[in-house]
Amino acid sequence: MTHSDIDVPAEWRVQQPTDQLRSPTKCYYRTSTGTTFIVTIVSDDDSYALRLSTETPTNVRHDYLVDKYNSCRTVTSAAESFIPHLTRRIRRDELSASDPSIDEVQQTIKAFREESVLQSLRRTIDRFL
Repeated sequence: MTHSDIDVPAEWRVQQPTDQLRSPTKCYYRTSTGTTFIVTIVSDDDSYALRLSTETPTNVRHDYLVDKYNSCRTVTSAAESFIPHLTRRIRRDELSASDPSIDEVQQTIKAFREESVLQSLRRTIDRFL
């Protein structure tokens, strides 16, 4: 599995990396207001990072670390979970589609991390039941 083998919702676009092992995989979602959300998987030797960038029509760009992972499989799985999470928050107006604030983005990332921890705990508990 490579991190370019990512399943995203229909409204998202995936930019395939030129070098599957070193180049970042970028997934884009452009809102009707012109703001672009970019989820990127970056690999660096033995670690992987999931990042979120927002770019508004006025060229204001912010970059955020969502989380770090130790395998291609886990970062790809995280991206496949984070993108629908991000999309839901935009649709519910919990994250502005036109001008996402730093606080809104940080709350989105925090909620995703908390949700991921709960899902992991549920899987662990289910294995013991």
